[in-house]
Amino acid sequence: MKAIAFRSKVKSDGTIVVPKKVRSSVEGEQVRVVLLWPESDEDTALWEQAGIEAFLEGDGQSNALYD
Repeated sequence: MKAIAFRSKVKSDGTIVVPKKVRSSVEGEQVRVVLLWPESDEDTALWEQAGIEAFLEGDGQSNALYD
């Protein structure tokens, strides 16, 4: 399964704008949509920092033989 993440807003009519680059990649495909939103501004900062830290850690020792 492929995945992509982007930021958007839910419009008052319930639609979500998908960026053009993403639309061209998934046009005609069936997709699964997961909505994530912060409970507070502090929550947003914590999620973003955790994501950055996880990315910078890499795959860990379990995949070290591929490095």
